Amino acid sequence: MVFQERSGEYTAECIDLDIIARGKTPNEGFKSLIDAVSGYIAVAAKGDCSGLIPRPSPLSHRACYHLFALRAALNFGVKRNFLLSDWSPGKSCYC
Repeated sequence: MVFQERSGEYTAECIDLDIIARGKTPNEGFKSLIDAVSGYIAVAAKGDCSGLIPRPSPLSHRACYHLFALRAALNFGVKRNFLLSDWSPGKSCYC
């Protein structure tokens, strides 16, 4: 999930691993998140990964994401790439 938290800054969050990255655009934030997740998994795979994968984000973050996704899916039908900005209070979310 990618959302605009401040003007000119987008935050991307992986709710399954509780990892957050930032960028100046939604795409930059998402690419930063992919790099962060890849690095995290590489480090976790080198040792004992118990407790590291999965490492879910707080319940409130996961509930927020699933609520936004459900609302967007109901509104836009079966479209897989959707903009969640209409449903997020105060934040522009992209999935």
